[in-house]
Amino acid sequence: MKSNQSLFLFKKVFFFFLLLFLPFFFARAQEEQLLDSSSSTQSKEAILIANVNLYEAQIEKQENNQVTISFIVSNDEDKYYSDIQYGLEVLRITPVVATDLKTQEKKEINYQELFDFVSYPQDILSLKPHQKIKKQIIYTLPEASGSFQFLVKAFNKEGLLYGFGIAGEIHLNKTIPVELDSTTCYLRLNQEETKYSLKEGVSLKPEEELYLFCTLKNNTNQDQSFSISSKTYQRYYLNGQEINFPNYQETITLSPNQTKEIKIAISRPTIPQAYDTVFTFKNQNYSFPKIAVHYVVSGSSATLQLIKIDRDYYSKGDTAQVTVFWSPAADNFPQSRNQTNQENLKIKLQINSQITNQVCSQEQILNLDSKNLFSQFSLPIIKDCPNPKVLAQIQEKNQF
Repeated sequence: MKSNQSLFLFKKVFFFFLLLFLPFFFARAQEEQLLDSSSSTQSKEAILIANVNLYEAQIEKQENNQVTISFIVSNDEDKYYSDIQYGLEVLRITPVVATDLKTQEKKEINYQELFDFVSYPQDILSLKPHQKIKKQIIYTLPEASGSFQFLVKAFNKEGLLYGFGIAGEIHLNKTIPVELDSTTCYLRLNQEETKYSLKEGVSLKPEEELYLFCTLKNNTNQDQSFSISSKTYQRYYLNGQEINFPNYQETITLSPNQTKEIKIAISRPTIPQAYDTVFTFKNQNYSFPKIAVHYVVSGSSATLQLIKIDRDYYSKGDTAQVTVFWSPAADNFPQSRNQTNQENLKIKLQINSQITNQVCSQEQILNLDSKNLFSQFSLPIIKDCPNPKVLAQIQEKNQF
């Protein structure tokens, strides 16, 4: 437990630095709950956005490729939280030789690549103040070879990360006839020569074309055929918000001992937002690492990341305190190819009861301060309101 807590504290400090200097990280899953309360140089106060955490992740049992993983999700705050989701990332750990940029010394490091992931959108958690829930995952790893690490994450539907835990590692020794090394993969736009990494979130206009390149190697003296398919998710693949539109489907055959670079045109949405397109390479006998491509379609895409209220019951005449954490347009990050400047943003708020389905507060349209991503609003309650829920929408001024 002590090591998990130390890791969590390190995570808080490290990602507070990221939030101050790398706004890009608002575009994908938030790896933290800390935020600079103002862009003013006079204030650098850190505000705790959410205090939902994940503890004691561990592998309880392993039988060949199947593992049983347990963990605890905890609400360490005095407020009620709903819409808590969880998922599992499987990372393959590969020793590689890297060069230290300062000393130019070559060192062996453990490279982590995404191999598989599972989300559980059907099991959404709600936690009362200081409540803890123990959960269990049973996962079967596809036929593969190497060292695999299991990372459990808790987050909300927008991909805001509450906490994570490393459950442990397992080792499998299998003979895999075809190699797909994700380090060989990169992106290109249109006819440009510039290469982009899979994770940097390259921004592109709706009409631009995006291509994925990866190298495959057949280590056998026989033809090897496999299928390639894709799924696209809004903002973050682990939150399960899959976009429903035609995805990539193809079958490829490698001749004996062939090494081949493949080129895939990424079919993607044109609505401005951050997306993950995940490619799955499969053979009937074995699986490859999943290839997750993160990119941003430029345009107006400010997003509500988290909304919380101060009570789980209101009486008529009370005033609800609504806390909102939002992020600017997804293409608003350093070195973005296209940046959208969204000003005059407004938020529409209303509170309803999830038990009676009645309106508990009048709908209000309020201004958002573009320099403050953390905002608080007061809503007068007009009717008794058990199990209240906030309905919220963020738009530019002329869209309401």
